[in-house]
Amino acid sequence: MSDDFHMTISIPTDDEGYVLLKCEHCGTPKPLSEVYCYIDDVNPAITYNSPYLCIDCYNKKYKQP
Repeated sequence: MSDDFHMTISIPTDDEGYVLLKCEHCGTPKPLSEVYCYIDDVNPAITYNSPYLCIDCYNKKYKQP
């Protein structure tokens, strides 16, 4: 019996090889460098539970009027 274990994982990337994440609001795939998350330096639970958003959805949700 062999102890070798092989597994293949498919990770979505764009044409340049950058990993794509989906905006958790609109579902648009974006490179990791274009996905934003709200950070609260006082309450880490807020940061931990903040969704990953594209810039348009981030501005709609967090930008002050």
